[in-house]
Amino acid sequence: MKVLNFQERNEFLDEVVKACTIDGDYQPALLDVVFRLTVLKYFADYDYRSEPQSEWPRIAYESFNFKINKAGCDTSAFWDQYDSLEKAVHEQIDRSHKEWLVLGLCGKLNEIIEKPDPISDFVDFMENYLNDVKGNLNDFDVEKFSEVTSALLDNKQEISAVLAKDKKE
Repeated sequence: MKVLNFQERNEFLDEVVKACTIDGDYQPALLDVVFRLTVLKYFADYDYRSEPQSEWPRIAYESFNFKINKAGCDTSAFWDQYDSLEKAVHEQIDRSHKEWLVLGLCGKLNEIIEKPDPISDFVDFMENYLNDVKGNLNDFDVEKFSEVTSALLDNKQEISAVLAKDKKE
């Protein structure tokens, strides 16, 4: 009965994950078949790749137990490794998905950062404009402005009459 070393376990994981990925897209329907075939390859010295792909599911399900028993792998140590590798494959796939998600989000953020955003441009313009206004109004007397505004409001009839007269002329 074979016990995989660290290197073999990593190679096993890589092989399963790569075989379940087509054009960069993970295919969950392939996982169980590919996992079982890879188990046969590593523990029963059976190279499934020499068989036509159309036969792979049959080999994975109909011949699996026979080939494992024939190789003398039907032991608790084998099934412990089987369970451990199956868990590792699922964790690896989950981690790969999360990495792709993060990379995708970072790519989107880079697109957003690199492309000018009209709203951000407007906010930047308004911030600069208001900072300029603030700088120009340092000597502005709010109390004097309030007095003038109140006087104008109190005399709005007279001011309107003067403006109307000026407009007629």
